[in-house]
Amino acid sequence: MQVDSSVPATEAAGEKEKETDASKASGKKYNAPVDGQSGDLIIEGTAYLRLLLVLMNLDAGKVEEVSSSPNSSWAISSLVQAAKFGDDTAEILATANRRSMDQISAKVHFYLALAYERLGRLEELQA
Repeated sequence: MQVDSSVPATEAAGEKEKETDASKASGKKYNAPVDGQSGDLIIEGTAYLRLLLVLMNLDAGKVEEVSSSPNSSWAISSLVQAAKFGDDTAEILATANRRSMDQISAKVHFYLALAYERLGRLEELQA
C-alpha cells in the first residue's frame, strides 16, 4: 500500500475535523440542496414533494371512495384537492424547462389524469 506524501496527514485530518465541526454546529446531518439565487429548495426537490402531496390526496380519496360511506364528501374533496394541486404542479413543471424533471413531470401528469378520471372529468383534461 502506497501512501501519498504530497499531503501531510495532519492537514487532511484537520480538514475533516473542520467539516464535522461545521455540521455539528448547524445541528444537521444533511443540508438540502438550495438554489443559490433565491435560497429556495431546488425545483427538482420541490416538484418531488408536490408529487408526494398529490399522491397523498389521491390515496385519501381512494380509501373513502365508497358512496355509502359517511365520509364520501371528504373523499371527493380530497380528489378535487389532488386535481387542483396536480394542475398547479404541472404548470410549475412546464415553466421549469429541465431534462432532469422529465421523469417527475411524467408521474405528475399520470396522477393528474388519474385524479380527473376518478372525478369523472377526464374530458376536461384532454381538451
